[in-house]
Amino acid sequence: MAAPYPAHMPADLRDLLENDPRVASFDAPPAGHPYRKVLEAQAPTGPVDERFAQLRLFHEDPFEDRKWINRPAGFSSLDVGRGEGVARMGENPVIEEYGPRPALRADIFHEGSWMVVSQAFEEIVRGFDAASIESIPAEWRFQDGHHDGVRFLDVTRKVDAFDYRHSEVRLYIEHDRIGIRGLNFPRTLKPGIPADVHLFRDSWLRSEILISLELSRALVNAGMRGFEAVDLKTGRTIPLGYRH
Repeated sequence: MAAPYPAHMPADLRDLLENDPRVASFDAPPAGHPYRKVLEAQAPTGPVDERFAQLRLFHEDPFEDRKWINRPAGFSSLDVGRGEGVARMGENPVIEEYGPRPALRADIFHEGSWMVVSQAFEEIVRGFDAASIESIPAEWRFQDGHHDGVRFLDVTRKVDAFDYRHSEVRLYIEHDRIGIRGLNFPRTLKPGIPADVHLFRDSWLRSEILISLELSRALVNAGMRGFEAVDLKTGRTIPLGYRH
């Protein structure tokens, strides 16, 4: 018998994996040969929350090799980010990039398991939804003497967001266990996300960050660069006039 699913797995996802007849019909994998399946989304029967999009980071700005000057001893990138916050980094990070300051640098980009944002980007987010994030100041130095005052940021609010039965689910089958690899499109959200929420992670699929269309437009209108809002139905970029 397969080991039980983790207690914090969403109840509807557990029910899908354990009781959906489509899943029950899957063949057992040959020894050493796991395989993947896709469960198509069932059509929603009620109203769908369409206030949110997937946050996708996107930029073409060049980055040179860089070093974290004051990295704490024994520190792992797994200690921060992914919804666990950044305050445990302790001392404000100092990053040195080997090259001059580029003409363009995105207002949000990945650095390891966290995100780096400009102060302007963070101020806009805090104006909409301060409770959604945790950040710490950082200094990003360049070899021409210039430096940027940026913030290391993590989205710490977690919401059981996805309606799995009405989303397209990527599954893998290995030994006697069926698990989830992630979601394709369409993706449907559960009802009940509060009206004052604008930014959050899914509580199970932690890499999935959802952003309200209202906040997305405000960031674009302020000239923020480095992100796109992706439509949850189609997986296509929502045209908002991004600055790339």
